[in-house]
Amino acid sequence: TNTDADLADALLRDVDKNAVYNSSWGSQDDAKLHTVTSLHALALDRGVRIGRNGLGAIYVFAAGNGGCYRPTGESACQPDSTNYDGYLNHPAVIAVGALDRNGKAPAYAEPGANLLVTAPGGDSAIGVTTTAIRGSYVSNFAGSSAAAPMVAGASALMLAANPALSWRDVRLLLARTARRVDSTHVGWSVQNGSQAPYAFNPVYGFGAVNADAAVAAALSWQTLGGSERLISCGPYVRELNEPIVDAGAALRSDVTVDAAGCAIGQIEYVELEFTASHEYSGDLQIQLTSPSGAVSELARPRRCGAALRNTNDCGVYEAWRFGSVRHLDEAASGTWQLSVSDKVAGKTGQMGRWSLRIYGR
Repeated sequence: TNTDADLADALLRDVDKNAVYNSSWGSQDDAKLHTVTSLHALALDRGVRIGRNGLGAIYVFAAGNGGCYRPTGESACQPDSTNYDGYLNHPAVIAVGALDRNGKAPAYAEPGANLLVTAPGGDSAIGVTTTAIRGSYVSNFAGSSAAAPMVAGASALMLAANPALSWRDVRLLLARTARRVDSTHVGWSVQNGSQAPYAFNPVYGFGAVNADAAVAAALSWQTLGGSERLISCGPYVRELNEPIVDAGAALRSDVTVDAAGCAIGQIEYVELEFTASHEYSGDLQIQLTSPSGAVSELARPRRCGAALRNTNDCGVYEAWRFGSVRHLDEAASGTWQLSVSDKVAGKTGQMGRWSLRIYGR
């Protein structure tokens, strides 16, 4: 079994030589909260700080295949989310979802506010053909594990076209040049207050990766700089210690970001740390709304095991870090609102502490 130390080592192995790291693995697709140790974040922080002589290594991760998780003995799908995977909630991670042969989300597609882009990942009928070990190949590679290497490849092409790109540049250019797919899908919404004309969908991120457009944009792109030029504001902390009404009205809490104290005019990533005690955390719906009105859906009500919900098998929200790219290029200043709702009667809980941290330029 791989340890956290092994994974951290893999993310930094030969960081002086490797530019792009592809991770076609992740947490189990079971709608539960999967925590990671600080070693994971420390490895990513170091990789984007020292990789490529300070421009930063590129970290591409599979977003997961839990869009239709069925607890044992159940026939109905439960909604997993990329935001329940601790490996994906980090500013350095490019989370990649999958598309089927028709350019739409397959049944297994896992949505989330931290999903950046999508790429072909195959479906039950047609997989991806690729090389394998010992000079062989396979034609049934599928899932977000198959989609992620395509974005890793596109990232490598961008770096070949413009070696001066930082890890932040790659993320932004992938989002800006992504191709909108499944245009009638109800999840698409325009970035309110954004300085770039693109839309976001929690099922597709900013769309399908467009390697040709990304490389073309990279050729003339002036770098934003690496980690040393990334601005961080916060954390803005709220201590509530208030009950969450069982199957009732949402509990709402605001934080106001003052433009005078936070110089971020264009957001690159938003991180929310969340603590709540609840008899069944899967009952909760958690949403973050930006000053412009854009909503990051961070958690949806779900069951993770037995229908009786007699154990808290979805996990515990204890300083849980949610990540979101939903607010890309919005301004940070203004009032942010957290909304927490208990959607299923019978189990109770209390909201504790939450905090907001914003990254950008």
